[in-house]
Amino acid sequence: VTRDAALRIKGAQLGVEVEDYRADTVIVDESYTGVVEMNVAPEVIDSLYADGKAALAGDLVLNQFVILHSGSQSALGRVAQVRPRPVVVRVPGTRQVFGVEAKNVRQAFALELLMDPAVPAVSLMGMAGTGKTFLTLAAALELVLEAGRYRKVSVYRPLIAVGRQEVGYLPGDLEEKLSPWMAAVYDNLFALFSDDGHGAARGAVEELLAQDVLEMAAVTYLRGRSITGELVIIDEAQNLELPTLKTILTRISHDAKVVFCGDLSQVDNPYVSPFGGLAALIEKFKGNALFGHVTLDKSVRSPLAEFAATIL
Repeated sequence: VTRDAALRIKGAQLGVEVEDYRADTVIVDESYTGVVEMNVAPEVIDSLYADGKAALAGDLVLNQFVILHSGSQSALGRVAQVRPRPVVVRVPGTRQVFGVEAKNVRQAFALELLMDPAVPAVSLMGMAGTGKTFLTLAAALELVLEAGRYRKVSVYRPLIAVGRQEVGYLPGDLEEKLSPWMAAVYDNLFALFSDDGHGAARGAVEELLAQDVLEMAAVTYLRGRSITGELVIIDEAQNLELPTLKTILTRISHDAKVVFCGDLSQVDNPYVSPFGGLAALIEKFKGNALFGHVTLDKSVRSPLAEFAATIL
């Protein structure tokens, strides 16, 4: 019994009965997206609008979002209580942070979790172009630069090449070596500051880095740290194993927040299955008041990006 694929192959060739180590396997509910639609009586929606909250029947979990329908009426809510019966509080259908407005309901739900300091751990999943990293960076800059809720934004990415197309060793110092891995983060940051022009956007990002208000690094350098007063973004989190995710979470202090962004259809790490790592974390954490999750289901990048992400 081993997780070492090479050893299993060798054992099979020698006629030894082999199998993967599955003692810590998590049975993942693939249908959990953090959002559920429900048909309810008109009185429930009336209560939600009048009182800001309403009681529901059903199997719901804390911080799950609900889209309620009753004929032509509809309302949005978030589960704030599950016992003795679920209670949802009203959630606005749109929200704007750092000049970015939610383009659909699920993006509004994501911003609700990102902006809530009472939820220190958030995960956002979705196919390419759904806005996971962009929304998270917008919320992070709002919370750090405008609200002063955290002192710093720290972005970490695993050093896993797309399609495992490794390019070998890179020249330069640490910052120069990490630069290609952080290109996607830079793209999103430049877009957030794009109103001032590309040159000004680049200057704004460089100033944040120089002032240590923004940090970008590899996940490798998280072990042993104690993260205080920071909003930590783990991008491409689908490529991290569950023990690594545990290491990250145990670094987070009481005044910090961590956000995991990932797409289970783009797992490039050969040691991570789509049902391990981030998916297992969501399954284990869902229903805890300290955690919230939303799966974004609509690409907002371009029709081509949406078509490719859906078909291929």
